Amino acid sequence: MNNPYKTLGIEKGASQAEIKKAYFKQIRENPPETHPREFKKIRGAYEMLKDEKKRTEVDLFQFQDQEFPCSLSRVEIEEIDMKVEVEDILKGLETFSDLNRTVFEEDYTSR
Repeated sequence: MNNPYKTLGIEKGASQAEIKKAYFKQIRENPPETHPREFKKIRGAYEMLKDEKKRTEVDLFQFQDQEFPCSLSRVEIEEIDMKVEVEDILKGLETFSDLNRTVFEEDYTSR
């Protein structure tokens, strides 16, 4: 998802009038008939920012000032080993189930 402020070419503290003005400027430069992808991106950015509640959510949760907000770089993430070994599965089953119990008599007693 792209940053809606960058898409519309405005600063984060822009007023609603500035957002609307930037939106119409971008639409004139990228009409849907000739630039459908750009138009869709611009329209999505405007939809995020025109409503105060959605804009607050965008500001608080979705877009950080950093390019890649987590502490690991993209290269480090690609190097994480995500393999699951059979031993890991069995250890989990033993830990969270009763597979290790040795007395099964109560399973077969009449009640």
